[in-house]
Amino acid sequence: MRFFLDENLPPQVARALALVGYPISHPAEHGKRGEKDPDLITWLAQNQFVWITIDDDARKRHIGQIGQAGVSVVWVRGLGGRKNIVTIKQVHLMLTVKLEELIEKLEASNQPLHFMVYLSGKRPVLKPLQADTIQQGKPLRARRNR
Repeated sequence: MRFFLDENLPPQVARALALVGYPISHPAEHGKRGEKDPDLITWLAQNQFVWITIDDDARKRHIGQIGQAGVSVVWVRGLGGRKNIVTIKQVHLMLTVKLEELIEKLEASNQPLHFMVYLSGKRPVLKPLQADTIQQGKPLRARRNR
């Protein structure tokens, strides 16, 4: 299993996680910068990558293709509402803490899975997403910890 950190997320996070042994890469390492989502989804499926992305528009526009291609996806959510703002430090924290749990869940499944990862206060949360939630096309929002 390999992870592909979308170009909308900091490449430094992929490099840091790769340094400690996680199989994760960034578009620049594969010549995929600027790749259109439909082509990228096909490539991810052919190369058996799990896609880690902050791009909720990809879910809204291409969920059918994602499902048909059998690509597992992790949507990174921030607390910036529509802007979905996350810092490099927050992305690193979420993935560092939740990557092992994610790997266990993906390895235990014989089908593609979809998740949302976000911070609840300072605690990363990995939330499985059901097919009906994903297909509704509504924005994925992390809950604010009050």
